[in-house]
Amino acid sequence: MGTFQDLLEVVKSLKHRKETQKYCPICCSPRLKLAGGADFWLMPGKFVCQDCGYTGFIVMEKDEGDSAKESAEEHDAVKREVSSNGGKEDF
Repeated sequence: MGTFQDLLEVVKSLKHRKETQKYCPICCSPRLKLAGGADFWLMPGKFVCQDCGYTGFIVMEKDEGDSAKESAEEHDAVKREVSSNGGKEDF
């Protein structure tokens, strides 16, 4: 019974994150939708950007500590970088 109590204590100590705004990694748009109805059940959700058409599992999220000014500056920097390399990632 001790193992169950330990597990229960760990679960109680976990902190749940609040829902954060998600952004497209290509165009930085917040207009993302889940691609299917069963997403987030067993598999990670696949997102579709309504602005640029990006489809994928990777999205950007804004931290709670980010200020609006910092976010706007980062957004502009990312847009400049994406436009300078034609929207292609270097992997």
